[in-house]
Amino acid sequence: MPIAVTNPQPQNSLSFRLYSDDLAPEQLTALLRLEPDGSCRKGDAGEVGPYPAHGWFLRSDLHLPADEPLDAHLAWLAGALEPRLAELQRARELGCETDVIGALHHGSGSYWLVLEPGLLRRLAALGLEIAVDVT
Repeated sequence: MPIAVTNPQPQNSLSFRLYSDDLAPEQLTALLRLEPDGSCRKGDAGEVGPYPAHGWFLRSDLHLPADEPLDAHLAWLAGALEPRLAELQRARELGCETDVIGALHHGSGSYWLVLEPGLLRRLAALGLEIAVDVT
């Protein structure tokens, strides 16, 4: 009889997203002085229709193993963006929208997410809304 196996290690990923109606991905790259892990152009075909805005993305799972704790992914993202705080603020002044979305897939049972005060301060200083889907 087959045995059901659940993944005992959580699978984590985060994406920093920057959207602009006016600035194309290469302009966003020049503004941030940072290469994206992905981008899209306004009007290009997406999974559910044309993209409504230009997009510029950083993905933690391309830089860290997916089984690293979510706080490690958040710390990596903070470390990548903290040196660009002035550039992020300028992007927002130019009408760009920024956020972080993520996923924490932990299988069955419970999973504790503990965020240390220092990491919370770093994330708050970036001014990012963070949404994580926990399954």
